[in-house]
Amino acid sequence: MPMLTILKRLGNMLQLDFKPFPEISTARLRLRQLGLEDAQGLSALRSHEKVNQYLDRPKIQSIEEARQIIQSLNQGVANNSWIFWAITYPDSDQLIGTICIWNISKKTSTADIGYELHPDYQGKGIMQEALQEILNYGFNKMKLKKLQAFTHKNNAKSLQLLIKNGFTEDPQGVDEAEPGMKGMVVYSLLMC
Repeated sequence: MPMLTILKRLGNMLQLDFKPFPEISTARLRLRQLGLEDAQGLSALRSHEKVNQYLDRPKIQSIEEARQIIQSLNQGVANNSWIFWAITYPDSDQLIGTICIWNISKKTSTADIGYELHPDYQGKGIMQEALQEILNYGFNKMKLKKLQAFTHKNNAKSLQLLIKNGFTEDPQGVDEAEPGMKGMVVYSLLMC
């Protein structure tokens, strides 16, 4: 096989190396790795009624539980299983949300995205700004071919965000018989 063909194939291969952690800065945001100092913020985020309204997951019950979740998430980052960012303002380390790329398939070069934002910060374009950077990272740095997002069919803000960023509803849908999938829809975005 000619060297140029080999190099071209290597350039299109999935890139899963999150060391050093890929911190991202935008005009208004800083996307950084979660730390144990974020336990209070993660607990506040994941125990908020509005954040959990469309999610089938238990609320965080304690700061210790939040620390354990952070350690587990960071272990997955260290193992290159997923990448999980804390969303903050550049001049503050206060956690206001999270965004991630997870459920990565090396075989198909696809992954899922997930995000959550504290209600005090919703409606300000924060998740739009963060999502654009994560899409860029997923497609251009990781070399993913497809990203998908699972959201509840009644979560109008999430649906609006996905559609604004070019995602379209996957006609195959989801298996609502699976745990946590009742009322969920899947939206996908392909690499151009």
